[in-house]
Amino acid sequence: MSKRTYRTSEQWTELFNTYEQSGLTLAEFCQENKLSHSYFIVKYRQHSKVSMDDDNEPGFAKVIPPSLPISSANNLVLNYQGAQLQLPLAVEPVWLAQLLKALSR
Repeated sequence: MSKRTYRTSEQWTELFNTYEQSGLTLAEFCQENKLSHSYFIVKYRQHSKVSMDDDNEPGFAKVIPPSLPISSANNLVLNYQGAQLQLPLAVEPVWLAQLLKALSR
């Protein structure tokens, strides 16, 4: 019976990156690295879900106020929580809908 190996989340992330760059099938990679195929899949799915969830976290954006006033006559102006965003009137409606949906979260 082989001794169980415990890995940190950083070690798992490194393993997943190695697997993704290896060009091997999952079964080949697990066999080469003496990993349990089913456990690797479980950990890989958990990692992928966490990575995807992290993408939904709010981030920071550096906002620099314009030094000159911008004419809003040819722009669409959105005010949201004290921030002002000016967009050209030709902005794609689908993109604008996605932006508004993301802001409403």
